[in-house]
Amino acid sequence: MDNAQLKSAAYRKLNDYQLRANQINKTKAIVISSAIVLLLVFTYLCIHRPTFSATHQLTGENADRAFILETKTPKGSLVTMDMKKASSVNISKGSSVTMDRVETKTANENGQASFKILPGELKSGTNEIQFTVKSPGSIKRKFHYTIEKNKLPITLEVSITDDIVNSDSIKRVAVVTDPLNTISVNHMFNKANSKTGRENFEIRNYDLINLASISPEYLTDTIETPIQVSVTDVDGQERTESYLVEVSTFTNLTVNQPEETDAESIKLSGKASPGADVFIADQNTVSNESGDFEISVPLPKIGINLFELTASRPVEKKSTRFIAVNRLAPKVELTVKTNAVNEHSLTIEGTTTPGAAVSINGQPVVVEDNQFTWLYNFPWDTSQTYTFNIKAQKPGYRNNEEQVVIPQMPVFRKPSP
Repeated sequence: MDNAQLKSAAYRKLNDYQLRANQINKTKAIVISSAIVLLLVFTYLCIHRPTFSATHQLTGENADRAFILETKTPKGSLVTMDMKKASSVNISKGSSVTMDRVETKTANENGQASFKILPGELKSGTNEIQFTVKSPGSIKRKFHYTIEKNKLPITLEVSITDDIVNSDSIKRVAVVTDPLNTISVNHMFNKANSKTGRENFEIRNYDLINLASISPEYLTDTIETPIQVSVTDVDGQERTESYLVEVSTFTNLTVNQPEETDAESIKLSGKASPGADVFIADQNTVSNESGDFEISVPLPKIGINLFELTASRPVEKKSTRFIAVNRLAPKVELTVKTNAVNEHSLTIEGTTTPGAAVSINGQPVVVEDNQFTWLYNFPWDTSQTYTFNIKAQKPGYRNNEEQVVIPQMPVFRKPSP
């Protein structure tokens, strides 16, 4: 091999060596860069990674009991409690919550966030609740927290008051129990998972009488009957209380007192229990859903007309009311007009009922063909206000009166003879 070939081979080997050196340097650079990046990421994660710890305690009494859960995370973190993801160790990791609820809060300057869990939201046993913490660096991490719940005594407070709604007598039943309990009243009303544990129910006296299964003819004026209130908690525990109440057995009935009238009939109105049959004489009607009724009856005689009204519903005792209506005699017709003849005299004219007598200031007036005309001469040298009372009378009729007032007349003097 000559010198030229040797030099060429040497150059090739040198180039290969330099290429391999460059590749090794690039690889080292990549490895070092990757290591630096990983170190930075690890440092970031160490600084900003979410952390979580929590404590809880059962506070309050009776219906106000609640688990207060205090969490501790990096300040400014978003803490999400997911009750939908809660599970119970005692029921093979099955759901233990009675209400699906997701709640998010921001940790304060001390890294604290507080959550309230109602006892009724968890079944008894060991419960795991899922929390998600999102740090200020937008890193999320899931945690689980365990709450041990023992079975708690059931709260039950009941008050019963009387009231009337749309003319129907009712019992207002106010129930206070633990939130999320199921409430039953006389097996007539059921409120499942009451959110507040405070519910109001209305039971008609009619329904209580019906439950007593006593025929109306054997009913006393009042009966005592029980109202039973039952509550059941999420663990299936039940508490029942029975309260004896007094119930009036009569159908409600009130009648408005009408004004006296000279009409030959009148409309009587009032209120009765809704759907009640209302009878008066040979007339009848049914009260509407608000209890209102109205019925027209004749007034057969002048003077006091006495009516008996009754109201009844199938299972109640009949109520009776008496009402007196005064029918007035017809009033004598009387129309009056005045005409000043001159400054010295006045004419009063009018019409009246046939056969009626008319007087003005107690002085009889001649009536012909149901009409009358009366002339009055004003006294000389007198200035005053004049009042004229016109009265029309007829046997069997009510009197009718009109009054005419004439302003003060100017003084005028009697002519000299």
